[in-house]
Amino acid sequence: GSPAHFYGMKSCRYIVAVNGTPVQTLDDLIEVVQTIPDRAAVKLKAVDLQGQAMTFTLKTDAKFWPTNELKRDPTGKMDWVLVTREEAKEAGTRAPSSRV
Repeated sequence: GSPAHFYGMKSCRYIVAVNGTPVQTLDDLIEVVQTIPDRAAVKLKAVDLQGQAMTFTLKTDAKFWPTNELKRDPTGKMDWVLVTREEAKEAGTRAPSSRV
């Protein structure tokens, strides 16, 4: 399991805020997470299936747990593309990197 799982952020818990910023969609979450520097403390607010809210404080670790996203290739040239945090920063947006 991941460090997040070890500290209680388990499946069936939905992140609703990152460092106090509300997130409602995966795009919202990615937008906020991309601004957080490596090795920084992150406060996550989550809600479980019964509506019970909980807060976790974790540290980012880009070396062992990088921020990546799998997306369908909108051009149709590839099935899926892997977008890394570094590529997104360089491009100023999420840009495809490799076929999966």
